[in-house]
Amino acid sequence: MAVFSLGAATVMLGLAYGTRGLIGTRKNFLAAIAPHAKTILGVGLIVVGLAIVLHFDRMAEGWAVENLPAWLVDLSVSI
Repeated sequence: MAVFSLGAATVMLGLAYGTRGLIGTRKNFLAAIAPHAKTILGVGLIVVGLAIVLHFDRMAEGWAVENLPAWLVDLSVSI
């Protein structure tokens, strides 16, 4: 468990440092969309919810299984 937690923490730490630099370079853009962030997130969640209710997620999964390479499908199923 300790090795697993160290591995997970290492990934989180890498993401934290990487995004800190990215956020710093995009500060003006993020400040411009901040007032609209809740609306954008809400609309996105409604779209995803409707897609699940209308079974578009299953259609997308079927398309992916038919069109993606076999090694990628096998990898995703084995995880």
